[in-house]
Amino acid sequence: VKYGNIKAELLGEGGIEERGGTRLDTQSCVRLGAALGSIENGKKVGIAFDGSKSAHVMQLAVTAGLVGAGGAVWDFGECFEAQLNFLVNFCGLDAGLFVSGRNGKRIAVCGEDGLSITRKFERELESSVAKGEFRETNENEIKEISDMSSVRQLYVQELAKQAPEGLAGISVNLKCENESIKNLLCGCISRLGADEGEELVFEISPSGTRLGAELGGVKYEHEKLLAVCCMHEMKNGRDVAVPYDAPKFIDSFEESFGKRVLRYLATPADSSDATARRLASKQFFSSDALFLAVRLLAIMKESGRNLAELIYELPEKYILRKTVSIGFPPSYLSTLVGVEGGQRKNDFEGVRLVRSSGSLLIIPERSGENVRILAEADTMEAANELCADVEDIFNTATERQ
Repeated sequence: VKYGNIKAELLGEGGIEERGGTRLDTQSCVRLGAALGSIENGKKVGIAFDGSKSAHVMQLAVTAGLVGAGGAVWDFGECFEAQLNFLVNFCGLDAGLFVSGRNGKRIAVCGEDGLSITRKFERELESSVAKGEFRETNENEIKEISDMSSVRQLYVQELAKQAPEGLAGISVNLKCENESIKNLLCGCISRLGADEGEELVFEISPSGTRLGAELGGVKYEHEKLLAVCCMHEMKNGRDVAVPYDAPKFIDSFEESFGKRVLRYLATPADSSDATARRLASKQFFSSDALFLAVRLLAIMKESGRNLAELIYELPEKYILRKTVSIGFPPSYLSTLVGVEGGQRKNDFEGVRLVRSSGSLLIIPERSGENVRILAEADTMEAANELCADVEDIFNTATERQ
């Protein structure tokens, strides 16, 4: 907007995708790499791809742009998104790019701690792409591309450390559409002594960032599994760091255990969440489903209880997540919701609506076309009603536009 030729946000919720006229061809990937290499956060960049041919071509193009602008590139080769985020954090890099080509072309961008990037980083990157004024380098300034494929083993080693007592006597069945994730995790927990069983099932998202579980026909969502790990950490005298949209009931553990729950933002505008991010960069389970899975199995081993018994310790809350389209500017949100029957407050990210039946966190997506809703209530019926009430408000506001 500043330079008059940005028609839409470059970065969407999933990173840089082919949408709204944006193309991820060879030329645009070179431009992206040059743009990143021309800003402060592009000095040391880790890059990886999902194993597809199209993603490999995109990775080579981005790498050429980065090196041409003077950036140092750490090439981790073929891996998965959560693994790259870990390696960027572990190696102390400025940024990471994960290139996908299997289910549509996409480039995910992470920051120096392997977490989401700051607003400043986002704006500088978009501005650099829009202006097209890239840093020029001479022969002496061009850096060698570092082959870091062997460093991927660090991920497996750190993963195994999440179960210091091993996993002998634990059985689990792992499911994931991404075969590399499934093979890596199966190999890790097998070496730790776990067996393959049918009763407990862990299902991991293709990116390796979200975990679901099923035991005895009952399904448990990612948020409840994260809460189990948080409770265990706090019981053992440690603060925890969670994403800003993690369930609010986790905060109730503070009074019970005398430790803090720190929340980091998806796109912080300043350094207000720096302490939370530093802690999250050491507690890998908060953003990595594989670490969360191994940590849960380790807690089961240490406590002698199954997953259902661990979940039973949590407050009885039901979580519902939805993505809803809106036909009005996101800036109207705070005036549209939370006036009747409850209390409204503007949090650091999005709008939180508190009512007697539960709470809602409403966060606009970067495109401004959708909002993400997280409902939290004592019953699933109440959570559904909270979402339905807000959707009615949104529909009415859209009709008036």
